[in-house]
Amino acid sequence: PVELQVLLDSGKEAGSPTSRSSPIRLEGVVRSRPGCELSAPFSGRPCVLYSASVSHGFDGVCSPPLAYRAAQTDFLLEVGCFEVFLTVQGREAALFDMAEGLQAHSHAFASAPPAWQSFVLAHLAP
Repeated sequence: PVELQVLLDSGKEAGSPTSRSSPIRLEGVVRSRPGCELSAPFSGRPCVLYSASVSHGFDGVCSPPLAYRAAQTDFLLEVGCFEVFLTVQGREAALFDMAEGLQAHSHAFASAPPAWQSFVLAHLAP
């Protein structure tokens, strides 16, 4: 399961336990919308949102990113065993408490996989 933080549009319904725009935490299975799936730049795994950066580490201290790219698409969140689907706007979702999707590797540029080298060259930070 994937956990997401979703902001409610309104809490005006009778008996609503939250107030307007209060964050709530939902757990469910992310389902991409047909034709809207992204590919994570380093793993190549299918995803609905990602944030990827490359930094030059020096003596264990990370500098600002040399290259950065983030992307997202709208997706469905399947909640519970009753096949309830919520439509989530990708730009409204936030990555947090990442475990499985987090990757950290150290390579000299010349020894990095070709796709990673291409990422750096295509998404150089200003």
